[in-house]
Amino acid sequence: ARGTAREDCDYDIAVLFAKEPTIIDEINLSLELAKALQEPVDRVDVVSLNRDDTLIKRGVLREGVLIYCSDERLKRKWERAALIETLDNLALYTLYTKRTQTSLAKAGK
Repeated sequence: ARGTAREDCDYDIAVLFAKEPTIIDEINLSLELAKALQEPVDRVDVVSLNRDDTLIKRGVLREGVLIYCSDERLKRKWERAALIETLDNLALYTLYTKRTQTSLAKAGK
């Protein structure tokens, strides 16, 4: 979604499932999408937004492009929760960085 697509790029598709998916659900969706896109299955990556992966959530919030939405309420609920999680982690990261810099500065004296 950065606008930097090349011919050798793959498809990275994040999906918010209405109920917790199994790995088989994700694989089956990858197969269906590869067929619909007429691409080899190894060029279509599906990841569930239902999983607790803050980096993926952050990437989707920053760069994701919505392709389809069947439940606007579920989407908004996920966006709010993911944003709060991302901001919480950012606050912790900022605090950690400041404390580390302070410790390094004290150790260097």
